[in-house]
Amino acid sequence: MSNICSEELAPKIAAFNKLVDAGKLCELAGFDSVLEQLCKTGAQSIVAETLEPVDIKILCAVFCCCKSNGGDKCASETMTAVDRDMDWESRYKSEVSFNMRAKSPKPLMKKDVFGGLTTEPLSQSRGDKIHMKNRIEKENPGHKPAFKRNTRRPDIVIVRDPSQPPTSENIARVVDFKFTENPNNPWYEPEQPLSYHMIDPNKKEPLKIDDKECNCGNDDRKRSYYEILTAAKEAEDAQVSVGERVGYGILTVVGVVATAALILFPGDGPVGDYAAGTATMRAAAGVVARSGMTQLLENKAKIKAAQMMQRIFSGGTQFKPAF
Repeated sequence: MSNICSEELAPKIAAFNKLVDAGKLCELAGFDSVLEQLCKTGAQSIVAETLEPVDIKILCAVFCCCKSNGGDKCASETMTAVDRDMDWESRYKSEVSFNMRAKSPKPLMKKDVFGGLTTEPLSQSRGDKIHMKNRIEKENPGHKPAFKRNTRRPDIVIVRDPSQPPTSENIARVVDFKFTENPNNPWYEPEQPLSYHMIDPNKKEPLKIDDKECNCGNDDRKRSYYEILTAAKEAEDAQVSVGERVGYGILTVVGVVATAALILFPGDGPVGDYAAGTATMRAAAGVVARSGMTQLLENKAKIKAAQMMQRIFSGGTQFKPAF
């Protein structure tokens, strides 16, 4: 299943996750003050808890988009699409069901040929639901569930290591999207936060993503959510190397014309000024500078950038933000 939000945001969130996995998150330091400070200290790895302010931005991007495009269903489809696109190794695990009859809630994931848990959650299909019920009965005969329900399914669990299942020791935070606070909502259950508290090994209250946290009516705030995702996707799209690959960064001249224009023609009127304002430029300039561009490539870049910039500015073509 897909929707307008999953089509727009899922590839970008996946790109952000890939930067995290590759240890290249500092490429986006210019888009977030927390990242900027961390990267200034020379941190080579960023633990999940430290990354929480940035995660909130990512989740708020989904919330603000889905608020007017289907609510919970939209958010679930979007975050599931991210996980699926990453072969079920996203840091954000969407709607994982947890066995609440176990002494410590256990994730209900698909199993590999050896019987070990994989990173792919059992779905809400009829077949998987029957499988969940049978597994719970087999593994916990006679045990009563916590808060009357055999399973609980948080909107998101953020994991430390996306290559491992979301077991207790691997969960950094439980997240609850709140598109409505109406207690008369048929899905509202007062004990739900308590169940999530049990699932979180740190016994924290669920991280609530709602109107108050995200302030979707504030255009500047909303733009900041999408900007870091747009930059992450552009960094991924621009990773085709010319001769060699440096992390997530050597850029193709044709694909990132504005970058070449600013690096090769700094301050040259509207070309330099316009290029400096693009997310692509800011995300990529540092990488290009470190890539060891040869003189031959630089000359080709100058020619291509000049040709493309002339077409862009004389023909009226505009770069538009993806959001």
